[in-house]
Amino acid sequence: MRSRFIATAIAATYILNETVATYLEIYQWQIEEIQKGIAEADAGDFADDEEVKATFARLTNAY
Repeated sequence: MRSRFIATAIAATYILNETVATYLEIYQWQIEEIQKGIAEADAGDFADDEEVKATFARLTNAY
């Protein structure tokens, strides 16, 4: 009985580790984009009012 419990726990740990690794792999691009955004913000690189208005107009008139 104990060996079955240990095998089940090991399998569950393996599945959890694989799930987390897959999640991070899938969302790596998002993590990188967030890091770039933080670096830009730290450098003071923000869009000015005109850039924001132009982007908003472009995106809302896309449909």
